Amino acid sequence: MELGLLFSKVEKKLNDSYINQTFKTEISNFKNIVISNKMLSECYYLYSNLTTKQGMSSDVAKEYLEESIKTIKNKKDHLFLIDLKNWVKDVVCENQYVKIDSLLKEDVLKITENIENKKQLVSTLTESKDVVKKQFVPFVENVVKYNLEKYIDGLEPEVLQQLDEVFSKKEDELKPDFDVLKENTLIKLKNHILTNNDEEIKQKLNETVQTVEKEPFNKINYLKLQNLYEGL
Repeated sequence: MELGLLFSKVEKKLNDSYINQTFKTEISNFKNIVISNKMLSECYYLYSNLTTKQGMSSDVAKEYLEESIKTIKNKKDHLFLIDLKNWVKDVVCENQYVKIDSLLKEDVLKITENIENKKQLVSTLTESKDVVKKQFVPFVENVVKYNLEKYIDGLEPEVLQQLDEVFSKKEDELKPDFDVLKENTLIKLKNHILTNNDEEIKQKLNETVQTVEKEPFNKINYLKLQNLYEGL
């Protein structure tokens, strides 16, 4: 089953929980199955962002789409989806993310279709933000944003400025800065571990150290690391 269809089923299940009065149960399932899985929650966040009006410039939107697709591809084959599939197996709905799923496949028979898919996704990203977003966003987006550890927090104006700055640069310009930023972030994290007496916080910090150490360079990871460093 395509990842986009699974995420569409998640959204319908959460929406229907309002009507079925099962919200507490389903939001708990959402936290346990999606949010607690870091790679899965990041993919879900990217899928949602790529289909939401963001007010980006055309150049930034194209770069953001390219980097997002690259990030999803790198994570997709490593996702644990059994629990998610079981949770939404009875949900029937259309795939709201079919354009993204198509880009991930890279089907040579759909090159023309995927060119159009890219154009439409970029067009959406460049449109001004809506005041009213998707129905599920009021309760889900806040949970997702809180648990993604400073992951491009809602694309507010200052974050859009960061995006402009990062995506306007070439990767070979950013790579040395990324390496220095990673080293300095790890130093800060390890200092916090040494000076903190709370075992639960120390565990979280150690987990973050392990994540940062493994994080490969790309522009999205650069932004994540930059936000993490500034928040320490």
